[in-house]
Amino acid sequence: MTDIRSHHISPGFDAELEHLTGHFQRLGGMVAQQLQDSLRALVTTDRAQAENVCARDQEINERDVAIDRLCMSILARRQPAANDLRLVTSVGHATFDLERIGDEAAKIARICVEMFDAGISPPVVDQIQAAGEMVLDMLRDVLDAFARLDSVAAYEVARRDALLDVSCEEIIEATLQELIAREQNLAGSLRMLWIPRALERIGDHSCNLAEHVVFVAKGEYVRHMSLRRMAKRVQS
Repeated sequence: MTDIRSHHISPGFDAELEHLTGHFQRLGGMVAQQLQDSLRALVTTDRAQAENVCARDQEINERDVAIDRLCMSILARRQPAANDLRLVTSVGHATFDLERIGDEAAKIARICVEMFDAGISPPVVDQIQAAGEMVLDMLRDVLDAFARLDSVAAYEVARRDALLDVSCEEIIEATLQELIAREQNLAGSLRMLWIPRALERIGDHSCNLAEHVVFVAKGEYVRHMSLRRMAKRVQS
């Protein structure tokens, strides 16, 4: 994340910014691991792993608060301008998205624990696994784009969100069809519907992260823009 910053007269300021972005990247790695573990627990019906994901959610919350405090401290003491201001404020906003992704990963893990005894249809699990790998790749790629402040790579992540939405809708349709066919375990099948919705929301938060990357790298607000308009901004 040092590409767009000039070196400051105060080396302490450079060190603080590096400290902040380092914390952000470590949180991103933790959240990506949470999502991966929750999906693996679903596929392998590993109750212990699912419960471990839920237990680790508090650590993500604590790191979220710590990064927010770092951002506020830098803003108050250093009063950054231009590129540095965009970086610090965007890290603060992006950390919120990471924390919410962690919440969604924990939600998937909790549903897994509830569903293990009832049983989950293997075809539906296969669909969830495919969508989960898609959204996990989106998250990892946008974190990499954030580290390099690569607005083009960030745009590519946002572009893939439509494919994820289609995949999640297909999972919901398959779950409903199974519900009709089995005519039992209504509560469990309805709970299963929360998993594709959680994946969909993780995709949305990954798109938010992509928008933060574009803002820091280009100084352009791309929230609520169409993909076509966003593409023009990142290529300018």
